[in-house]
Formats: sequence, structure tokens, C-alpha cells
Amino acid sequence: MNEKELFTKFRTELGFEKAPKYLQWIRDKFPQLDIHHLLGSYFGKKMTDYLVIPLTRYDHCKYEAKIGTSYYNKARGFVECMPQSMFYLSSYLEYLKTGEARFNPELLYYWQSNCFDVELTKQIIQEVIRKEQ
Repeated sequence: MNEKELFTKFRTELGFEKAPKYLQWIRDKFPQLDIHHLLGSYFGKKMTDYLVIPLTRYDHCKYEAKIGTSYYNKARGFVECMPQSMFYLSSYLEYLKTGEARFNPELLYYWQSNCFDVELTKQIIQEVIRKEQ
């Protein structure tokens, strides 16, 4: 599957799930950084809050300028940043399970090879939602 097909598949299957607790956790961990939504927005409404990465304001602006409105560039950015996004999401899930906020480098290695499985991503998101309740 190419980058555009992956990007489209994730946008289609994950939709507009809101995650205020997760976004707050990211903001608490990285208060000086912006939150970038990997799947972008659709008619001004942000796609899922569960696939985000923290970026400095400078890097966020530079990144947004680089990808612009090109669907291909957005797909490329999604593919480049997805492992990091899943690393943060799985770290948050560990925090919900254990109460400890720690980042396990092994998770990043794992997600570098497994992050494009949309079904696995949906399972992680559903587990986070259950743990948050």
C-alpha cells in the first residue's frame, strides 16, 4: 500500500474521535509545544485526536508550510510521523494502566515496524477509551 492509500485508509476508518484527556496529557508532558494532528482536518474539523505529535511552534509552522494543501505531502508527513504518534499513544495507555508516566524506548522501536496496521491502531484507541472511563 502506498503513502496516499495508507493516509486515506486511516482518515476513512478513524474519523473524528475526540480525546480531550489524551490531548491534555500531551500538553502536560510538553507544555511548550504545539499539538499537530497527523490526519489533518476535513472541512475545518480535526480528524482523530489520538494521532498527534508535539512540535515546537517553529517546527509546526515549518511543517505546515512544507506539506501545504498537497494530499501527497500530507500522506508523506503522516507516514514519517506515525511511529512517533503511536509511541506517545501507547505510552499514554501504559500511564492509564499503571499510573506512571514514562516513555519506553522499546515502544518506539516496536511502532516503527507496526504502526501502519489500522486494525491494531483502532484496538489501541478503543483500549485507551475504555481505560479513560
